[in-house]
Amino acid sequence: MTMKRTSLHLDDQDLKALDRLAKVETQRTGSRISASQIVRRLIRQFLQYQPSFSFAQDQAYDKQPLEAMIVRDEDGTIRYWSREAERIYGWTPQEVLGARTHNLFKTKFPTALTRIEKEAREKLSWEGQLIHRRRDGSLVTVKSRWNVQRNPDTRSLTVIEVNAERAAA
Repeated sequence: MTMKRTSLHLDDQDLKALDRLAKVETQRTGSRISASQIVRRLIRQFLQYQPSFSFAQDQAYDKQPLEAMIVRDEDGTIRYWSREAERIYGWTPQEVLGARTHNLFKTKFPTALTRIEKEAREKLSWEGQLIHRRRDGSLVTVKSRWNVQRNPDTRSLTVIEVNAERAAA
């Protein structure tokens, strides 16, 4: 299999976070893990949830629900906002970086947020259905998956959140 090289441009804050994750993984596994290996692993992990399709099925793919990828701090501060997030919610990355997700979306949770956050910290993941408000004020129901990354040096948590837009009933 031939590997195609591509470029991914990250800001200094992202690079520092990746370096911290690489150090944590190196300590945990005992073998050297690079930041680029972590990026590849995160991308593969994200893509495994994507529907498979062939280019001959473009129309079917267009009907598939969008999946927004948001990287945020434990308190909800947005650090990364995908193109799909922009399409689902209506805000550009420049408008949301630094904002807090639950305030921005006016999120309706299936149970108390403190209970969800406790489960996410303990299991390092959470899945459930959420109701979010878009920029235009309309509501969208999403299937949300949270993958929690823990930094043992600073004890901070980073959440990789993937929200799949639910088809209208």
